[in-house]
Amino acid sequence: MGILIKADGQVSNIDDITYEGLKTAVNGWLEVVSFPFAECRGLVGYIDEEGKLKQKPVNYKATYLWEKAYGQRLSDFLVGDVVICGSKNGEEKPLSLKQKAFLFGELDAISDI
Repeated sequence: MGILIKADGQVSNIDDITYEGLKTAVNGWLEVVSFPFAECRGLVGYIDEEGKLKQKPVNYKATYLWEKAYGQRLSDFLVGDVVICGSKNGEEKPLSLKQKAFLFGELDAISDI
């Protein structure tokens, strides 16, 4: 299980974190982005590799989380729908209860974005 953060700000659970499921969720080829939170290890995001070329809208919530994970403003931003799930040894894993609670806590704190 992962979390789908849509570009319009809607957040939901996603059950299918297989390669095909992730491609469908982001509506494109997969690009991996790290979410290296010090407080919560093992998180990885998936975006549409060609999202900017397709002129997908900025995903403000996912970009905020991404910048928060790095602890600084970044010179880049995330576009389109983003899936965040667990990762171990380079493989997608369902989010643990701790990871899920952490992410939803962070998302609740930015619900007005």
